[in-house]
Amino acid sequence: MTEDGQSHAADVIICATGFNTSFVPRYPVWAHGRNLQDVWTGQALTGYLGVGIPEFPNTFTLSGPYSPVTNGAQLIGIEAQTDYICAFIDRFQTEPIHSMSVKRDACEEFTQHVAETMQTMVWTDDCRSSNNKYHKEVPTTWPGSTLHYLEAIREPRFDDWAFKYSKGRNRFAWLGSGLSQAEWDPTADLGYYVRQRDDSAYASRRARSLAIAKTGSLPPRVLHRQPKLALAE
Repeated sequence: MTEDGQSHAADVIICATGFNTSFVPRYPVWAHGRNLQDVWTGQALTGYLGVGIPEFPNTFTLSGPYSPVTNGAQLIGIEAQTDYICAFIDRFQTEPIHSMSVKRDACEEFTQHVAETMQTMVWTDDCRSSNNKYHKEVPTTWPGSTLHYLEAIREPRFDDWAFKYSKGRNRFAWLGSGLSQAEWDPTADLGYYVRQRDDSAYASRRARSLAIAKTGSLPPRVLHRQPKLALAE
C-alpha cells in the first residue's frame, strides 16, 4: 500500500533504505499484528545471522542486526547474505511454500551465544562506534571475523526456520511426474553418475571449509590471537 492509498500486487519487494544504524525501517512492516518499527524501537533488536527476523514471514535483510559491518570489508558479507537468501528463493521456487520465517527460539539461542562470545572480543571493550548498537548490553555486530561469518552462513540451517505450505498443496509436489530433470533434457547425459574419479563434495563441513579456503596453498603464517580470547582459553 503506497502513500496515495493504492494497493499494488508484487512477488518481491526490495527496499533500499540506505545507511541507518538503528535498523528501524522507515516504513511499516506488519506480521501477526506487529509492526517491525515498534519491535525494533529502542533496545528490542532481534535478528538471526544478519538476514532473518523472527516471526516475520518472507522477510530477509541485508546488513541487518548481527551482520559483519565492523569486521572488515562489508561488501563480501553482503554478497554472502545474498547467496544465503537465494538458497531460500530457490527452495520457494521448487516447493509449494506459502511462507517461511525464523523460529523465535532459534533467534533467542543465537542471541544468547552472541552475548557469551562477545565477552572474549574487542566489541565489549570500552570503545565507541556508531555500528556497535547494544541490545541488552550485547553489540549487534557479528561476533567474530568476516571469514568466520562466511563459514557460518555458507549452508542454511533450515531447521531453524518454520515453513508453511500453501493450503491444499502437497509438500512433495516438487517430485513431479516421476521423471528427473535430466530425462526431460534431450542433451543431458543419462549416465552422468558414472565417473572416472571421485569428484564429489567433501562429506564433512570442516573438509569443505578447508577446501574452499584453499588450505595448503600459501606458506605458514604466524597466527595472532586476541588477548581477551587467549585469557579465556
